Amino acid sequence: MATTVAGPALMLAVMADDPGLAQVRPLRRSLRVAISAKAPVQGVRTNPAITAALFAAAALLRKNGHHVERDQAVYPKAQHGRHLLLVRCGR
Repeated sequence: MATTVAGPALMLAVMADDPGLAQVRPLRRSLRVAISAKAPVQGVRTNPAITAALFAAAALLRKNGHHVERDQAVYPKAQHGRHLLLVRCGR
């Protein structure tokens, strides 16, 4: 858990043996963020407290000028009946 970006950036720099990764630069443009409260397991509902926290975080992102929209996460089945969580990042 971190309260700023500087701590995880420093940790990544140490683990990657790359001091340049510790330098945090301001964003040049706003972020595009998609959120989904869909549980990764069929038939399971997301805890209401988790959903509330998700929407609170989305509201903070919007308030700070970022584009946030709802989307439905797709969780393909992996081998042996396990589920995978895929994260898409894009422009």
